[in-house]
Amino acid sequence: MKVGEFSVRDRSKASYKSDNVLKQRLKSLLRGFIFSFTLTVPIAVILSVAMAVTDFPEEYMSPAVLITVALSIVLSGIITTAPEENLGWVGGSLAGLFYMLVITVVRWCLESRVYIDKDIITLLLCGALLGTISGMAGLSLGQKIRGAKRRRRKNKTAPAFVEPKRRSHTKF
Repeated sequence: MKVGEFSVRDRSKASYKSDNVLKQRLKSLLRGFIFSFTLTVPIAVILSVAMAVTDFPEEYMSPAVLITVALSIVLSGIITTAPEENLGWVGGSLAGLFYMLVITVVRWCLESRVYIDKDIITLLLCGALLGTISGMAGLSLGQKIRGAKRRRRKNKTAPAFVEPKRRSHTKF
């Protein structure tokens, strides 16, 4: 075999590794996506009950929904990209985009019509942008957590630090 050539076995190992990376990324994307909706649905139910039972002003409903959506996208982006080692912005933007796409499809079902206007495009772009920023933050947060775990493991396996005996200072 010449220098620079790969055998079939080497290609299959590389393919296997890239398949595992892709599966891991899809798994973390799905985990973040599911988490975002497990956060959104209970909060939406609580807000609905609060509006029906109490005198909750309707003018506060829009900001509450906006905060819930933003929080869900941010946490989804962080959860999606925390286990990753690179391309946090891609995972975060996909998480935000998919979240807003599902919200848009639900909106279309509730309104019984499908349309694309500037509001929907704005929602999708804002979801992707917020997801991008939170994905980068999640990547950095994940790296810090992994580094802290490594340091903790290293300190447990390393011998305990023995402080040298101090010399007593005597006056002459």
